[in-house]
Amino acid sequence: MQSVRRGAVMAKIEELKEIVSGYMRVEAQTIDESTVLSGLLATSMGRGRLDATLRGRFGFTHPAVHTVKTFGEICQLLAVDETHTEMPTIPGRHSLAATNFSDGSIALGVDIQAVNSLPEVGDYWEEDFYKQHFTRQEIAYALLQSSPRESFAAAWCAKEALRKADNRWIGVDWKLTEITHNELGRPALQSGDEAIRCAISLSHTNGFAVAVVAMTKVPSPEPQNAPIPVTSAVLPVVEERSGSRLSLVLSVAALVVSLAAAAYAFLR
Repeated sequence: MQSVRRGAVMAKIEELKEIVSGYMRVEAQTIDESTVLSGLLATSMGRGRLDATLRGRFGFTHPAVHTVKTFGEICQLLAVDETHTEMPTIPGRHSLAATNFSDGSIALGVDIQAVNSLPEVGDYWEEDFYKQHFTRQEIAYALLQSSPRESFAAAWCAKEALRKADNRWIGVDWKLTEITHNELGRPALQSGDEAIRCAISLSHTNGFAVAVVAMTKVPSPEPQNAPIPVTSAVLPVVEERSGSRLSLVLSVAALVVSLAAAAYAFLR
């Protein structure tokens, strides 16, 4: 039985090597345990695509896929999964209730992505990457735009910027955060039916997408005579009186990122 399991693991590792070599654009035979994940796999977008591929190909997922450094570390994750050893699970929204915000400072998250780093497919509804990172409403919205991949890239940046502004969202299923738009097209972030109280700015061209998320961290209310239910989450809130301050920070950050993107495109 052990030899059968080992054989299954080795077969998956060889398949994994082909997958990784495709993303890194190198020959599969040049990859070994010490190979550092580079190229597309050095970016958050690349790790998201790898995660989607592993889910679709092996039915395997683990939050460490987004942070491991070498091919050997991914192999270890896959081997543990195959032998059914207990592993940490991706936390759900209930895990957010355990952490209180500490002060009244402004937290800022910024992300920029190349549009062509997203997979180009014939059917966005069926591609694993899009199904696993965007809600059906987000997919429907993007498909109504003249350039769906640009819209998807901007939504990805917003979700990534949220995680940079508030690391409690790291490891939370991407489909538990959603980009919505009001009747004027202004974007907002929400989780389920609850608004994530933050300021958000999105922009994209045919080459790049960028997002900035800003929020004020304030103490979370302590539970009164009863523990917080595990199905609830204390989400980030923004004080109304800090609106002008947030707008200024958001505007400056968006300007800096836009200039950086323009410089990068020019230097290319």
